[in-house]
Amino acid sequence: MTEMIETAGKAVAAPRKRSKRERPKLNLNGWIGLSIVGLGILVSIVGPFVAPHDPGKILVYRAYAPAGDEVGFLGADALGRDVFSRFAQS
Repeated sequence: MTEMIETAGKAVAAPRKRSKRERPKLNLNGWIGLSIVGLGILVSIVGPFVAPHDPGKILVYRAYAPAGDEVGFLGADALGRDVFSRFAQS
Protein backbone atom coordinates (compact mmCIF):
# COMPACT_ATOMS: atom_id res chain seq x y z
CA MET A 1 0.00 0.00 0.00
CA THR A 2 1.01 3.59 -0.41
CA GLU A 3 1.85 5.80 2.49
CA MET A 4 -0.39 8.78 3.06
CA ILE A 5 0.89 12.22 4.00
CA GLU A 6 -1.42 14.83 5.44
CA THR A 7 -0.91 18.33 4.05
CA ALA A 8 -3.22 21.25 4.73
CA GLY A 9 -5.89 18.92 6.03
CA LYS A 10 -5.86 16.72 2.90
CA ALA A 11 -4.44 13.24 2.66
CA VAL A 12 -2.04 12.96 -0.27
CA ALA A 13 -0.20 9.86 -1.45
CA ALA A 14 3.53 10.01 -0.75
CA PRO A 15 5.77 10.00 -3.82
CA ARG A 16 7.16 6.59 -4.67
CA LYS A 17 10.83 6.26 -3.87
CA ARG A 18 12.99 5.13 -6.76
CA SER A 19 15.56 2.48 -6.28
CA LYS A 20 19.13 3.25 -7.31
CA ARG A 21 18.87 0.81 -10.21
CA GLU A 22 15.87 2.54 -11.76
CA ARG A 23 16.63 5.24 -14.29
CA PRO A 24 14.43 7.35 -16.47
CA LYS A 25 13.82 5.97 -19.96
CA LEU A 26 14.67 7.93 -23.10
CA ASN A 27 11.74 9.08 -25.15
CA LEU A 28 11.76 9.38 -28.95
CA ASN A 29 13.39 12.83 -28.95
CA GLY A 30 16.13 11.56 -26.68
CA TRP A 31 16.87 8.64 -28.99
CA ILE A 32 16.92 10.90 -32.05
CA GLY A 33 19.34 13.31 -30.37
CA LEU A 34 21.55 10.48 -29.16
CA SER A 35 21.61 9.00 -32.67
CA ILE A 36 22.64 12.33 -34.24
CA VAL A 37 25.45 12.81 -31.75
CA GLY A 38 26.59 9.20 -32.19
CA LEU A 39 26.58 9.56 -35.98
CA GLY A 40 28.66 12.73 -35.72
CA ILE A 41 31.21 11.01 -33.51
CA LEU A 42 31.35 8.00 -35.83
CA VAL A 43 31.88 10.20 -38.91
CA SER A 44 34.63 12.16 -37.17
CA ILE A 45 36.47 8.94 -36.27
CA VAL A 46 36.01 7.04 -39.54
CA GLY A 47 35.91 10.05 -41.91
CA PRO A 48 39.63 10.52 -42.57
CA PHE A 49 39.94 6.86 -43.58
CA VAL A 50 37.02 6.81 -46.05
CA ALA A 51 37.46 10.23 -47.69
CA PRO A 52 38.30 9.55 -51.34
CA HIS A 53 40.02 12.89 -52.07
CA ASP A 54 42.03 15.57 -50.32
CA PRO A 55 39.40 17.96 -48.88
CA GLY A 56 41.50 21.07 -49.48
CA LYS A 57 42.63 20.29 -53.02
CA ILE A 58 41.22 22.90 -55.43
CA LEU A 59 40.48 21.76 -58.97
CA VAL A 60 38.75 24.55 -60.87
CA TYR A 61 37.79 22.34 -63.81
CA ARG A 62 35.58 20.28 -61.45
CA ALA A 63 33.67 23.29 -60.08
CA TYR A 64 29.99 22.53 -59.51
CA ALA A 65 30.40 18.92 -60.61
CA PRO A 66 27.15 16.99 -60.07
CA ALA A 67 26.76 14.33 -57.42
CA GLY A 68 27.84 10.87 -58.51
CA ASP A 69 30.35 12.21 -61.01
CA GLU A 70 34.03 11.17 -60.77
CA VAL A 71 34.33 13.79 -58.04
CA GLY A 72 32.49 11.90 -55.33
CA PHE A 73 29.17 11.06 -53.69
CA LEU A 74 28.01 14.62 -53.03
CA GLY A 75 29.61 16.42 -55.97
CA ALA A 76 31.89 19.46 -55.81
CA ASP A 77 31.61 23.04 -54.55
CA ALA A 78 32.41 26.30 -56.39
CA LEU A 79 36.16 25.71 -56.12
CA GLY A 80 36.05 22.08 -57.24
CA ARG A 81 36.64 20.58 -53.79
CA ASP A 82 34.95 17.26 -53.03
CA VAL A 83 32.00 17.94 -50.70
CA PHE A 84 31.95 14.42 -49.20
CA SER A 85 35.66 14.60 -48.31
CA ARG A 86 35.17 18.00 -46.72
CA PHE A 87 32.19 16.73 -44.71
CA ALA A 88 33.94 13.53 -43.63
CA GLN A 89 37.05 15.33 -42.38
CA SER A 90 35.35 18.28 -40.68
